[in-house]
Amino acid sequence: MFYAENYVGLPKILERLKVYAAERKKLEATNKHYLPVDYFEPSKLLEECAAAANAGTKVPPGASLIELVLQKQRKAGSGTGPFSKL
Repeated sequence: MFYAENYVGLPKILERLKVYAAERKKLEATNKHYLPVDYFEPSKLLEECAAAANAGTKVPPGASLIELVLQKQRKAGSGTGPFSKL
């Protein structure tokens, strides 16, 4: 995740995962021998982090955008975050 956030960019990772998910769904629809899989479906956390990165969220030195998004979810206490049921 460090590499994805700092070198590639979370929005780029999200974009590529969506492309791979669409290609996989196309394969599953056209060939009955392919089993349905969902490992290319992006998580809600990744989607929120990519949205924050696109919005230009500033990250303090030594922190990560992922940590900031998780802290925001915890403070909101919405219970809908990816780790709310832990």
